[in-house]
Amino acid sequence: MDEIHEIHNLASELKKSKLSVEEAIAGIRIIDRMQALGITEEKYHDILLSLKRMESEGFVTSAIKLTQLEQNSGMSYEKVCARFVSNNAQFQEIDKNVQIATKKLGELNAAIGTAQKDKKKARNGLKLCMKQTGLDINRLQRVEKLALALNKAKVKDSELEGYLQRQRSLGTSGISLEY
Repeated sequence: MDEIHEIHNLASELKKSKLSVEEAIAGIRIIDRMQALGITEEKYHDILLSLKRMESEGFVTSAIKLTQLEQNSGMSYEKVCARFVSNNAQFQEIDKNVQIATKKLGELNAAIGTAQKDKKKARNGLKLCMKQTGLDINRLQRVEKLALALNKAKVKDSELEGYLQRQRSLGTSGISLEY
């Protein structure tokens, strides 16, 4: 009869506290574990306040992730932190190299853009010069053949002016090299 009365009182207390049986069992397990760790009942309130603050600032989630990482990797907290520091240093070095390469790429792209503008400007200048001198591709090919023949005959560019003056003198005298 006493047990039935105690069960009724327990049910009544759980209802007043708005706790389910499962929640009460979980609470008992937590208390058992805290006592196994040597935590006295006087410290429960402070621990719960600390946990609440840690949860609001994300520390509980981080601590759980760290514990899982330690279990999955087989590394201690110190080794996990050391690996993180090492990986972070490598990442920063890689990031620095990427920034340098990106800057160089930008400079190269700018240089390519400048070279393309210069090429276009030179091409337009050549077209204008060819137009002004009456030079077309056929004439240019003939002049190139002449330049090759002069080069084969070992006539230097510095000697050409003398040859041209003699040719003009012959022309004004009425003498021609043509048949």
